[in-house]
Amino acid sequence: MQSNVTSSGGTVKYPLLRKFRTQDNYYIYEGKSNRILRVTAAMYDIIDLLGQNDEEIASMLSDRHSVEEIWQGISTLRTMAQRYGLFAPGPLHRRAAHVTREEVVERLHEGITSLTLEVTEACNLRCRYCIFSGGYTNWRSHGRRRMSDVTALGAIDLYLDHCKDSDTVMVGFYGGEPLLNFDLIRRCCDYVKSRERDNRKHRDIRFSLTTNGTLLTDEVLEYLIHNNFSLSFSLDGPREVHDRYRVSADDRGTFEVVFQSIQRIYKEYPRYFEDKVLFNCTVTPTANLNSLAEFFGQYHHLFTGGKLTPVSLAPGNPDFIQKNPVYAERDKDWTELYHSYCAAHVRGVSNPDILNPFIRALFERNHLMIYKRPILDRATDQLGRINSCFPGARKLLVDVQGTLHVCERIDRHFPIGTVSSGFDADRITVLMNEFISVMDSEVCRNCWAVQMCNVCYHNGREGAFPEAAIHEECARYREGLEEQLRVHCSILDKNPSAFDYMESYEVA
Repeated sequence: MQSNVTSSGGTVKYPLLRKFRTQDNYYIYEGKSNRILRVTAAMYDIIDLLGQNDEEIASMLSDRHSVEEIWQGISTLRTMAQRYGLFAPGPLHRRAAHVTREEVVERLHEGITSLTLEVTEACNLRCRYCIFSGGYTNWRSHGRRRMSDVTALGAIDLYLDHCKDSDTVMVGFYGGEPLLNFDLIRRCCDYVKSRERDNRKHRDIRFSLTTNGTLLTDEVLEYLIHNNFSLSFSLDGPREVHDRYRVSADDRGTFEVVFQSIQRIYKEYPRYFEDKVLFNCTVTPTANLNSLAEFFGQYHHLFTGGKLTPVSLAPGNPDFIQKNPVYAERDKDWTELYHSYCAAHVRGVSNPDILNPFIRALFERNHLMIYKRPILDRATDQLGRINSCFPGARKLLVDVQGTLHVCERIDRHFPIGTVSSGFDADRITVLMNEFISVMDSEVCRNCWAVQMCNVCYHNGREGAFPEAAIHEECARYREGLEEQLRVHCSILDKNPSAFDYMESYEVA
């Protein structure tokens, strides 16, 4: 009798099951419940023959396992199926349903989590890989436009009117280099606080700023600290790495001034530094990974505690990639660093205060997503969700002209309203339903990785979601996810408490 198993480890009849092995154990990932099941060798083989007569299964596997192992495996799988609804054949019946305009309006009224203001398009640097450098399709270039007070304060009104039930107010400032419009930032902060006072609110107000770190004068720094700003620096590594791409308009490196500011804050304002300072590191193709690990490890005290976020280059600039190809040893170095990350977890020295901050930053999020994945009480073939945020609800970006966007990662072909007219519920409804149509396609409903899919609105192009473009990276993502699952379980085989420290973490 023919098996349902395909050469890739999935099944034709059971496309949302995925089998994988570690050195010590056998596992099944059950995509309809998001469960990872450790099973016996017999159960690992039995799962391929689900739906067939028990006697036939026992006969077909008699040369591989004992009769007792086979029947015990069949019984265990049936119990699990009954208890949790596991191992139902076929793809998802539905991943997500289309939304109505009424549902969109109701969701928007529930509140916006955070507001980001693009206070200027200007920047004093000319970073060679910058999304606004002019080399990327569908993105603006550096400009001189600044956000007006009318637009900024109107955006704040819109935000505060839509987060009345929230316990926290979060307003961020973005550019360009936002400190080029520092006066507006101050007026915005004063306005937020005055609005909260007038409304007799006593909520936690959080401000944030993403900066290249070159314009932090005493006055600016004092203000940011006094107003409890979260401060995100862009720092790409040691001088020779950082200064290759992060340069001023006259082509000078910026490492020295940025790093001096960082060290100054650490020495003079240690509590603020510990609580509020973060770092983004753009990992360019030419950057030697071992060199980055050595640098961030050398200054471990500055970057420990989850402060460092590695950032990949945005796609869409083939000219930059052609001129800056990946160095020859990148794959080898990546593998070696990953081995060190895994070894630390096996040894139980994965504490964020011990592990190299760059190595941790490179690999932590993938394992956090596995560890904190939502596990369903019962498997379902009607998932009812996509993994992307609701446009206008979780984050809201307002550009210099007052146009509303889902967030800063999405190109400007997906507007969702204006400050003056508010949210465009019709546009959001169309946007969501076009995206959901792609996410609910036959391809996605047959994908075992659907519950941990990372496709988002930012995968769209020029205001649309072409299915071929959306799915072009899916095979590589599944391959990577399967390896991450295997490694994650391999670590837990050897140290079951390896990831317990993640329990208190939140997945953003």
